[in-house]
Amino acid sequence: MLAFGPALAQVADEYDEYDIKAAMLYNFANFVQFPQELAGDSDELQLCIVGVDPFGASMDSVEGKIAQGRRVTIRRLESSEELGRCHIVFVSSSESENLGEILERTHGLTVSEIEGFAKRGGMVGLFDRRNRIRIHINREAAEDAGLTISSKLLRVAADIVTSERQDL
Repeated sequence: MLAFGPALAQVADEYDEYDIKAAMLYNFANFVQFPQELAGDSDELQLCIVGVDPFGASMDSVEGKIAQGRRVTIRRLESSEELGRCHIVFVSSSESENLGEILERTHGLTVSEIEGFAKRGGMVGLFDRRNRIRIHINREAAEDAGLTISSKLLRVAADIVTSERQDL
């Protein structure tokens, strides 16, 4: 999928927006190195959705796939209190007001379509530009959490941003 640049734009018309975003979340797992305390010994890679789930059945296609030698497990969470072992956390737009608390509690890769997410301290912001899903990456936020984002993923980002944490 990191050939996802041009190819993703071509298939975008054929698939639902959330099918594409679910595939992107899965593929992010293959391009992020997680710190040992999060990676642990588990054979699961937990992809968590906090708040109202916009994916519906789109995320079901990701469940059980293998990323970094681990089986992907989808968890839908109602609160940020359950974020402990999530490797990737999708923060739903419904949680915009709780963003600061969620980012503080999360140790994994944070992803959202909340406007300005990466500048607000999140790691990967998804946005639509001319009917194409693009990404902003906050490399600093990822490094602060002990995550390493592959240069391959950084190259497909529309922009690398830094946090304006006072906006939380």
